[in-house]
Amino acid sequence: MSELRRNRIFDILRVSGRVNLLDLANELQISSETVRRDLKRMADEGVVEIVRGGATLPDVLREAAFQHCLNLNADLKRKIAAAAATLVENGDTIMIGGGSTTCYLALALRDHRNLRIITNSVDAARILGSRGENEVHAVGGRLDDYLGSTVGVVAVENIRRYSAEKTFFSVGAVDASIGLTSDTADEVACWQAMIEAGSQAIALIDSSKFGQRCLFKCASFEEIDTIVADRSPDPALAASFAAHKIEFINADGSGTAEKSQSRIHRANSSKVREQA
Repeated sequence: MSELRRNRIFDILRVSGRVNLLDLANELQISSETVRRDLKRMADEGVVEIVRGGATLPDVLREAAFQHCLNLNADLKRKIAAAAATLVENGDTIMIGGGSTTCYLALALRDHRNLRIITNSVDAARILGSRGENEVHAVGGRLDDYLGSTVGVVAVENIRRYSAEKTFFSVGAVDASIGLTSDTADEVACWQAMIEAGSQAIALIDSSKFGQRCLFKCASFEEIDTIVADRSPDPALAASFAAHKIEFINADGSGTAEKSQSRIHRANSSKVREQA
């Protein structure tokens, strides 16, 4: 087992919390038997736990990985969250997806009032449920302790029962040629359901994810209304945003929103959604 491949497997686990054997084989372009042997060696070392169809991080490492995600680029995520919060008005009905950046959004919304929030994020539900006479709908499903959110078929079905004015979510990467992606299949399925259920899809993306790709496609640019980030993208990515008439909001140093004047915000009726 090469050290490079071992590190790649651990990096994927650190991001997603768990891996599927076949998905990992496709990602690494090796056979499933080779992946199985690699995971067995890592399990013998105590750095992964074998589960049916793949592997997961041990509890102690899952906690460390979740804290790592919260702390990674934390200042940028706070600025993005503060800018995104300016898009929410008191009394709005919003959806909030799981993820570390959306946890910061929930914190930024603490002074808002009379919100109706649909979320699969345990932290967002807890933060907003006790504030300002908000009405929180916590999406049921299988609790993923690494992600801190509910996922799975039941969660997706529950999300599809709702309708919201705005959907806020974050992803693992954004690339000019493929769109928005993530390494976590379960979470992607929930994000996709939320995008379909919301009138406006608003992606919160820190600039470290620009020009990157992950394993699972979350959304095409046609499905996105607004992107909030901490700095302007490179020319190729900016051109993709402009071509798809995506409103780009750059959070400046004070956390306020600076909207790109070159964007033409689309009416919801013109949005093209890809069907699963």
